[in-house]
Order: sequence, then structure tokens, then C-alpha cells
Amino acid sequence: DAQSRSGPTASFSAATLIIDRGAPTVTLSPPTSPNNSSVLNFAVGSSEVLSGLTAGDFSVLGTGCSVGTPSAASGSAPNLIYTIPISGCQDGQAVTLTLSQNSVADVAGNTAPGSAAPAGPVVVDRTSPTGTISGSTSSRASTIEFIVTLSESIQGTLDQDDFCLLYTSDAADE
Repeated sequence: DAQSRSGPTASFSAATLIIDRGAPTVTLSPPTSPNNSSVLNFAVGSSEVLSGLTAGDFSVLGTGCSVGTPSAASGSAPNLIYTIPISGCQDGQAVTLTLSQNSVADVAGNTAPGSAAPAGPVVVDRTSPTGTISGSTSSRASTIEFIVTLSESIQGTLDQDDFCLLYTSDAADE
């Protein structure tokens, strides 16, 4: 009879349901600058797994540069990293990669970032510095000075340990 029924006659359990209404936290980080690599690896950090991350989610500034296929995520939530390779950049370019607004989503469909996220610029420098040394070609002085001129700034310091002194002795001078 329809009025005496009160529910299932056996117990049951249901799957857990997680409600996710929050957007993932997403960051975009550049490699070091200046950089002489043929491929510049930018990093997208995310608090959640991203669904459908593609090269089309990015724009790149820099002559000759193109966005490659993003890597699968490494790490685990909330510290996931996706590598975005940029290749073909010409020497001397200042490369900026931008993740478009709301271009990525977590598995629940929440989009990020809330605004375009640029990273860079990264200066592509594949040209080795050149240098010239000028000074006296002969001298009787106890100290001889030379001037070193470089084509661009260098990292670190330049001191006497970076040079090798080669000389010949004229027997008449002794």
C-alpha cells in the first residue's frame, strides 16, 4: 500500500560531491634575463589542475618568437608547474609572454586569470662580448698599464687572474 512505504529497505552510500566555485590561482614567471638559450622556458604556476592549457592561451612579443606546446603539469596541487617553451626568438629581442584573461580553467570550469598576466621581458643575448686591449707596446717602467674595452657589460669582475702575461726579454735590457 502506498501510504505505508517509508523508504529503501537496504542501506546505500553515495559518492562524495565537491563543489568548486573558486578560480585557480595562476602565475606566469619568466626565465632569467639576459638569456642565451634557443628555447626560453616560461613557467605557469597553478593551485589546481588546468584543463585545456594550449599555446593559443598565450601571446608573445619578440621578433621571430613562437609559443610551443605547454608541458604536462609537474608537482602536485597547490604547487603545479606547466612549462611554456618559446622558440625562434632573434638575438637582441626583449621577449614578453602574456597569458590571456580567463583563458584557462580548472576541472570545474572556473576560469583564470582575472586579467591578462604578462611575464618578462627576457632579453635574448646570444652574441658573445668582444674586447680590445690597448696600451704601451714597450716600456722600461716598473708598472705598465693596459686598457681593456668590452663591447657590452659582463657579469662578475674582471681582474688580474683573467689575464696571462707573456713577455720576452731583450738581453740588452738586462
